Amino acid sequence: MTRKIFLITLLSLWCCKPLAAQQKAPRGQMQIVFDSEGKIIAFPPAVLKQRKEVAFKVKVPMAYLVKENSQFLKYLQQTQKTVDGTVNTVYTCLLGSAYTNYKSDLDDIVSAMEAKDFVTSQQQLTAPVLDANKYIPAGDFVRRMLDSQFQVKIYNGATLLVAIDLKRAYRAGDYVYFNAGKTFRGLDYKAQLEESTTAANEYKFVLQRHDPFNETVVDWYKRTLEGIRQVDPEEINSGLVHIGDPGASVFNTSLRKLQQLNAWFTGWLWYTKGVLTLNPFAVPTEDALTTLADKIEERTIHLAQLKEREQFIDSCIAQLRAREHNLDALSRLQAEAGTVRLGIKNDSAKLSTLNEAYAASTTLQAKLARVPQLYSGMLYTSTLGNITVMKQFDAAVKYRLVYKNAHTFIVNKWSKERVTEVPENEKVMLMVENTPTSVKLNIDEKRQDFDDLEAFTKLATELLAKVDFTSALSATSVSGLEAFTRALANKGGAGAVFGGPIGGKPANCAVGGLAQDMLVLLAAKADGFALPHDLEPITLKDATTTDYSAYVQQAALDKYEAPFRDSISIQDVTKPSAAKDVAKSFLKIGALRHAQIAAGIAIARKPVSTNTIDTSGNGFRVSASDNASNAIVGFKLYPLKTYNRDNSIIPRYPLRRLSVFGGFDMLHPLNNFYLGGAYDIVPGLAFTVGNNYYKQMAYTVANNKVTDTKTRYASGGTFYAVTVNPILFVQIIKTFFK
Repeated sequence: MTRKIFLITLLSLWCCKPLAAQQKAPRGQMQIVFDSEGKIIAFPPAVLKQRKEVAFKVKVPMAYLVKENSQFLKYLQQTQKTVDGTVNTVYTCLLGSAYTNYKSDLDDIVSAMEAKDFVTSQQQLTAPVLDANKYIPAGDFVRRMLDSQFQVKIYNGATLLVAIDLKRAYRAGDYVYFNAGKTFRGLDYKAQLEESTTAANEYKFVLQRHDPFNETVVDWYKRTLEGIRQVDPEEINSGLVHIGDPGASVFNTSLRKLQQLNAWFTGWLWYTKGVLTLNPFAVPTEDALTTLADKIEERTIHLAQLKEREQFIDSCIAQLRAREHNLDALSRLQAEAGTVRLGIKNDSAKLSTLNEAYAASTTLQAKLARVPQLYSGMLYTSTLGNITVMKQFDAAVKYRLVYKNAHTFIVNKWSKERVTEVPENEKVMLMVENTPTSVKLNIDEKRQDFDDLEAFTKLATELLAKVDFTSALSATSVSGLEAFTRALANKGGAGAVFGGPIGGKPANCAVGGLAQDMLVLLAAKADGFALPHDLEPITLKDATTTDYSAYVQQAALDKYEAPFRDSISIQDVTKPSAAKDVAKSFLKIGALRHAQIAAGIAIARKPVSTNTIDTSGNGFRVSASDNASNAIVGFKLYPLKTYNRDNSIIPRYPLRRLSVFGGFDMLHPLNNFYLGGAYDIVPGLAFTVGNNYYKQMAYTVANNKVTDTKTRYASGGTFYAVTVNPILFVQIIKTFFK
């Protein structure tokens, strides 16, 4: 008891540090979070930039890990009960002195794993107590449970690019997070090297669960088989044949031969719950596995022949009885009939046993080897010139549209617009996440009209339209705006684990004892089944089906000319005769334009005065004007086509808001020209700065008469302007300066 307390204390102090508190994702990292069933509960962003790191996480309840720990623990507890029973003296005799250490270590491991906080507080992967005995893979199981239970595989087409083990990262309340990050930069290059027909930015990811118990058993099976290869199979066969011999010499020789399997026997006690075994999965012999179909057919034919013979004998017996003579022949036929019936019974039983053993062994090994595929999804990375939008729906929550920010979970207008309004040059993937395998979906799309007028212009125009306008736009109105603006301007492991027999010299057990009885029974059970040296390792295989997946369909945006509205209907077609719509959504596809008309007010940094002489009517009138503030109209030319529906002040596409502006004075088109650069604060509202060129008149006056006039354009210096859509500009003038 003192040793147990010491080991448990050591486990707690040396490796059972509390799990780290919940951690925030590193800056710039995107997260995809799954629950323990494999459903996505935190989604990737609508646009996944290639340079961003994606963290795959699984949120696992504590109870989930405790249950897994209990599964392994129950095997050990049952083994503990068995070896403490009547077999104790037999195993001590048969397995040697190491059996005593085995029992002691088993008790320590059980005590440690029964500790209340064993799973919830253990930080390191192993402890001395878990690896104290090389015949109990407790440490291997715990490592698998805590550090390699979940794995994400990333593919490009059919090419596996990388497999990522999700390791236990931190604890948050009653949950443990398994986490690993991956940057997709470089994976596209690897995909190109593989010459895949799939686009380099298109990735399939699969979340797998590697069952810690099953894979511990599979790996243990492989390792123990490696350790048994050095044992001579002929000696094992001989030992099994003669182990029941009543002669002490023959028995002892057979016992020593079988004790070469002591490492195997001891290594499987934990799995068989304390029972000796030659074949833990009851695998039929290699011959039975390869020729089972032929044997079944052969016995079936034999059974048919026996039944025909039986019918013949029964017929003969009936005839002999009717004649009432030759009683000796009757007796012989009756005896033969009994033999035939017994043969039919034995053959039927043997056939049934072979079938059941084959089916059970195949089923068990398939279960152990199966790697469940919890989720299969798609990711599309984007670069500056190649953007793919992932418009996601959550089938687990009534097919709701996913537009929460996957990093902060804050619902915002921008994130919703990102999956409802896109420019014509982007691809959109319609993705229904968390679709159960049993559900079949279809996505239907229909084109509708859509006016992609800037949101700023539309909103402002709607507000101004509430005023009753009865007069048309006039020069007086524009002049009023110019005067108003001018006034403002002026103001301012591994390999084999077993070597050979454990415990030094084999024990010399007595003839007729429990050890001999147990081994005789073991030999009888081995008839028709493979011995350890004939067994083959189990190969892990990915399950052919996935519990949940993403149904993906590319939006048909290239069929129509932008702008237009794509009406989307998600349909459940699991039962084609009862197909139904489960969700509706839309996409607004905006056109990209190189040029836009703009109107607004330009203010000169240093106004320039110009004089005009009017000599009409024999007069001589001089008037002065300046370019301090003018209403202007012109064109904005965008090197990168502009997108009117990029409505946020923080732009999706900053470079698409830059333009070159060229315009002129709205009231006196030839008097002032404006050339500069513009930036759209939001589409429909731009700030412009540039140079003004004004019309300059040179007069030659003689005797109060203009004898010559020359016209040229001079630089008026820097101007600043605010421009809007002409539709809105007209509304502003009519509202405030009519």
